[in-house]
Amino acid sequence: MPKEALSYLEAIDKFSSYFSSDDDLYIGSFYEFIRDVWAYGFSRPEEFALRYVELICNDVEDMLNKPLDNKYYCATLPRGMRKSSILGYGFCVYRLLDMKVDVTIPYISYSEAMAMKHTTEIKRHIRSNPKLSFMIDRAPQSDSSCRYSVGGRYIEVDPMGLFSFKRGTHSDGGALCDDLLPDPENVLNLSEILKFPTLQFV
Repeated sequence: MPKEALSYLEAIDKFSSYFSSDDDLYIGSFYEFIRDVWAYGFSRPEEFALRYVELICNDVEDMLNKPLDNKYYCATLPRGMRKSSILGYGFCVYRLLDMKVDVTIPYISYSEAMAMKHTTEIKRHIRSNPKLSFMIDRAPQSDSSCRYSVGGRYIEVDPMGLFSFKRGTHSDGGALCDDLLPDPENVLNLSEILKFPTLQFV
C-alpha cells in the first residue's frame, strides 16, 4: 500500500499536531487572552493588566456580542498606550485562535507596505511568546507573511493597502483598520478621508 505523500509544511503540521494544540490553551475573553497570553510576547507583560486595557477589551467583547450588522469598533488613544499591540495585533491573534476554524483576517493600512510593517510586528510578538509556541509558521522565510498552522487548520493575517485591497474579500474573523492616514504627525486632512473607498467584506 503506497504511503501518503506530504509536502514539507504538511509534514511539519501533522507532526506538530501530535504534541501541541491550541485546544490546550485557555483563550477566555478578549481581556483574559490579552492579559494572560498575549502580554507574554512583550518585555513588560504587567502593562497589559492595567485598568484601561480591561475597559477597552470589554468594549470590544461587547461589540463581538452585537448583531452582525453592528459589529464595528473604533478607538482613539494617546501615543504609547499600546493601541496597535492590543486592538490590532492582539485582537487578530485572539480571533484566529478563538474561532477554531480556518480563517483569514485582513489588516488594512494606508499602504500595503505600512500594513506589512504591522504583520511583521505580529509575527515578532508571536515568535517571542512562549505561550504561543504551538503556532507553526507557514512562511518562516518572510518577516511580513503572517500565516500559521494550528492543530491542522490554517490561519492568516493578510496585509492590505487602503486603495489596493481586494474587493469582496471574505473575512469571517473581522477586519482591522490601522494607520489609515499617510502621515499621522500632520493635522487630520479631510480630503484624504473623502478619498477612502467603501470597505466591503463578504
